[in-house]
Amino acid sequence: LVNTLTSGYWANQAVVYGNYAYLGGDYGHYWIVDITDPRSPQTVSFPSLNDPGGTRYTTDLLIVNKTLVTAENDRGIRFRDLTSPRVPVRTGTVSTSHWAQRIRWHEGLLYVSDYYKGLRVVDMGNRRDPMPAARCAVGGSLWSGAGVGDILLVTDYEQGLSVWDLSNPAAPVSLEAAGIPGRFSEIVVNGTRALASGYDEGVVMFDVTQPSAPARRGSVIISQVMYDAAMDGDIAYVAGGLGGLEVLDIADLDQPKRLAALPTPSSARSVARMGRYVFVGDFETGLLAYDCTDPSSPLLVGQCTLGAYPVDIVMKDTMALVAADREGILVVDCADPANPVLVHGFHPGGGTRTL
Repeated sequence: LVNTLTSGYWANQAVVYGNYAYLGGDYGHYWIVDITDPRSPQTVSFPSLNDPGGTRYTTDLLIVNKTLVTAENDRGIRFRDLTSPRVPVRTGTVSTSHWAQRIRWHEGLLYVSDYYKGLRVVDMGNRRDPMPAARCAVGGSLWSGAGVGDILLVTDYEQGLSVWDLSNPAAPVSLEAAGIPGRFSEIVVNGTRALASGYDEGVVMFDVTQPSAPARRGSVIISQVMYDAAMDGDIAYVAGGLGGLEVLDIADLDQPKRLAALPTPSSARSVARMGRYVFVGDFETGLLAYDCTDPSSPLLVGQCTLGAYPVDIVMKDTMALVAADREGILVVDCADPANPVLVHGFHPGGGTRTL
């Protein structure tokens, strides 16, 4: 960590464009920071979001083709021209039916999660006149999603698992006949298997050999709820919240078995693998390293105190990239799992919850 710049506001997201960082947050403003010298960032301004029809806060932001795109909750999506990066100029708006929550860019199209109204697709071919291209209603509250080729599997806490064909990204097609009723939250896919957190059902198994027609299989009860999972062949390692690290045998999807349950000091929220080692993000302790040579008896071999909440983990070679909420992104060297070392951190002043 080389420096911290305090805004006095809640800063929840950050994106970088050239020598400038743009942060979204609460209290009706976004934040522009000059990072020409990263060791001495300087505030440029706090432009107000409360222009005509404006809103009180942003929920997500990204930069596409010299345009700052902001999700502004019940005010939809706003577009600002960054030709002059110190003075963005609003150029357009696309309304959403409910709350614009998350935005992603893929192959010329903008994908927007519209909370209770599902997925909205926006064509940004003309950045000064972005046009809605499609809307995919999920009927409930869109929770999580995972892609398998051109197929998107979406979990909905009220409507179950829905299946979308994205072979034409501008016009997603709902494969309604393939939908599976239930109450699911997180979903994780690996190869031909998918695991989802099921309300009162523990962890639910799906066979996605044919992604356009997933088949629900068995389930297994765990101590609490699945927040994240990492799979290794027939073994699944589950971050189970207050239940700690749960290990499942998923060789038979119809009859999955619980092999082990290891409490963590507080709440296990994220998990990732590196060879025979499994790393768990525990809310109070930080990063925990387990030797899973014997999956039925994981052995805690090391830990790294982070001073932050590790809500997501991605392994890159021997490095763990940790989304640490208000502490930004932390980098932990795990070359020696018995002694993982925090080597770097990027703290833009906002919050990072996924990688």
